[in-house]
Amino acid sequence: VSVLASIAARFCVAEWGSEGSQANVSIGMEAFDYAYKSTGMAVFDYEHQLNEAAAAECDESLCQNQYEHFPGIYAYHCWSHVGQEGSGFTEEELACAEEYKGYPVPNVTRYGTNGTLEQYYTCCPEGYTGPIARECDPSLCSSPAGARTTDCWTDAAFEPMTCSLGTFPRMIGVHSTSSDLIGTFSQYTCCKTSDGTPPLPHAVVVLESIRLALACVAVVLCIIFVSAIVLTPETRSQSLNLYVVYLSIADGVGNIVVAVTSTLVLRSVPVGSASSRFFENFHATANLWINAAIAHSLYTLLRNSNQRKRTQPPSVTRITIEAFAAYAFACLMGVWNIYLLSDIGSETSFFY
Repeated sequence: VSVLASIAARFCVAEWGSEGSQANVSIGMEAFDYAYKSTGMAVFDYEHQLNEAAAAECDESLCQNQYEHFPGIYAYHCWSHVGQEGSGFTEEELACAEEYKGYPVPNVTRYGTNGTLEQYYTCCPEGYTGPIARECDPSLCSSPAGARTTDCWTDAAFEPMTCSLGTFPRMIGVHSTSSDLIGTFSQYTCCKTSDGTPPLPHAVVVLESIRLALACVAVVLCIIFVSAIVLTPETRSQSLNLYVVYLSIADGVGNIVVAVTSTLVLRSVPVGSASSRFFENFHATANLWINAAIAHSLYTLLRNSNQRKRTQPPSVTRITIEAFAAYAFACLMGVWNIYLLSDIGSETSFFY
């Protein structure tokens, strides 16, 4: 398992670290349209229009127009208020990193939450005379946040920098520490071309690779256990062995979900938290109650043995009813957990 995890980790790190800049070629992002929809914002078509020259010199991750993302937490964006009297923009409104200057992107505007017209801009070297076009869009960030939402913030260890519509993450450089418990998060955006930034931190790649390897081994072992018991007449005739079969089924389902989830995470595919939580609760609850039934049978056996009494093993029908009752209750708990989390809006920000 360690060897498999090591190989998988090295492969994933190499794929995202050294070849991230080539991923754009394989996806074939020569042109795409999408509707940018947000509260009170205009709808516009976003097209890839031979902007390689602009993308090479202009970088929207260098925008430094500050806004309050959360109370006391500030972030950067590339939206600037249009001059109040039509006099154009100030340098503060088109703020960029040092040695870069803000240039308005033609035909990309929106109305902010307070009803004011805002203009999108990009940051290019001073004196730049090439084409100006939009390259990035933070609305495409798919890093999981609370209550089944997404945002453009990632920690340095476990939360991924994922993007949708085939775009690639690019660090902005804003860091925010909200508390000792939550830690430090960094802001990023999603762009049509990659600058080599891996969407997954190294720790996530290693962790998910190990989880994937262990889950695959566990699934194989569950299949071996079930097959050995069911296909052998001698073991199949012993009703108590059915407990192992039903436990292995629950373990197998749980580990298949872990393997699929880890694979999706390593491929930077957003994972639905609701479905993952359903199977997590199913696996844990089914194991709990089937083991409780086993403990009750063992207690009965030991008690009768202490009293010098013979004990008849539970029937196949009884064990099957107990197992399926545990499965049904586990499904109910999974659905209830999803409903509870969506009701209170406190779903975890972790991605599986």
